[in-house]
Amino acid sequence: KGYVRIAISATPQENRDKFTFSISDSGIGMNPQEQTSLFQPFSQVDTSFTRKYGGSGLGLMITKELVDLMGGEITVESASGEGSTFTFTALFERAASDESSQKTTQSDISSLPNHKQWHILLVEDNDLNQLVASERLKQMGITCSIANNGLEAVEMVQKETFDAILMDMQMPVMDGLTATKEIRKLEGFADLPIIALSAAVLQDDLTLAQEAGMNDFVAKPIDKVVLQNVLSKWLSI
Repeated sequence: KGYVRIAISATPQENRDKFTFSISDSGIGMNPQEQTSLFQPFSQVDTSFTRKYGGSGLGLMITKELVDLMGGEITVESASGEGSTFTFTALFERAASDESSQKTTQSDISSLPNHKQWHILLVEDNDLNQLVASERLKQMGITCSIANNGLEAVEMVQKETFDAILMDMQMPVMDGLTATKEIRKLEGFADLPIIALSAAVLQDDLTLAQEAGMNDFVAKPIDKVVLQNVLSKWLSI
């Protein structure tokens, strides 16, 4: 019979603990060549902008991003016909005292120009992508609301005020290109910064984004520095 085993261990450190999680299986395993591309983005069979199902082909890449956010690392050990073991670590701060828990760190909050409480609409259909992007924004002191597809975004911009929109290009129901065109038709939205998010970075994709009315482009997986630079450019009004 096959198996999947999970092991967890903790190593105390100063003011925090390092947890190690290992997931092993007795599956078909992978050869070295297959392992080298595990944490890289890949193209899906269905590359149309409006897919019937969600998902970006970034599963393990996003997992790596989440592990990075927790200050850890992810590795894999595998051999063809012998199964695989994925291991990742994460650092967790210990609970603070009542006095220290009231203190707020401001490491990235003042990094954007004309610092204020920016409010951004994140339009993304994938739960993990939402988590990564919203965490990146949180680190910069930015609040965000989330729309799960382009249609929701068109409805939300008419009810709330946003300083900018981060728009995924490929989504079910209504894709980012169509949503951008619809938003641009609305009165008062000609100058709202709309920034495309996509794992596809070919020139054709950049051209389509520009023609739809998008102002800029950020590639997935989202790099914090790149995102911060792009937002700084469009929010420095």
